[in-house]
Amino acid sequence: MCKAGMHPIGDYSIKHGEQLNLYNIYGDGFGNKIAPRKSKVTSKNLEKEIKTVNNFTFNGIEIDLDVTEPKTMLVHHSWIWNVVNVSKEAKSQIFYYLDGDTPKEFADMNVTVRDDRGNKMEILALNANKPFHKEFNVQLNRPMKPKQKKILKLEYDWEEPERTFFYRFASDCKKFTYKFSIPKGTELKTRVLKVDSETGYKVHASPRPVVKYIDYTVEVTWTKENLRAYEAYQFDW
Repeated sequence: MCKAGMHPIGDYSIKHGEQLNLYNIYGDGFGNKIAPRKSKVTSKNLEKEIKTVNNFTFNGIEIDLDVTEPKTMLVHHSWIWNVVNVSKEAKSQIFYYLDGDTPKEFADMNVTVRDDRGNKMEILALNANKPFHKEFNVQLNRPMKPKQKKILKLEYDWEEPERTFFYRFASDCKKFTYKFSIPKGTELKTRVLKVDSETGYKVHASPRPVVKYIDYTVEVTWTKENLRAYEAYQFDW
């Protein structure tokens, strides 16, 4: 008869600002009765992330959200990455992950990724196709050599009725611009919060977002420079 024990280690932050509750399991012939320290578990997670951080950095990121159907809050998302290969090896793939408020099939999202010449790039593998979460790899048209820069544009459509958007930086970013456009007549929060990825604690971020009224559209823009890897922000529009 095998006797086993289980006790919690603690809550740990994972990507997208979510919390994961970890348990230590041990018994006759397996496991360890002494649970690993939280700092040890966290360092393993960071070690995996550092491998990604050490591959790329961003000269700039621009995210443009355009509400095309206010009743359903269908949003056209455009991400422009000005990315640099800071590793010592050529890189032939880029990894993306996307999250949304409503369940959505990947085939219905109209996902495209193009290079700075407008050439469409191939989506190699859909690693996760959950209702609210997608992960996929994109094949670059030409491998990025060390120190080489590329501009990539990702576009997709997803309903966002909660109008809350979370972004965590995978690498350092020199300049980040976030723009949200919606037809006039909709009440807006125009709130930007800085989120502590470990504790979930939130504070109002500076500078304040800029609101402009252009014809029949309201544009809210937030710009910040010299962001560090792992910084996280929540946008409530």
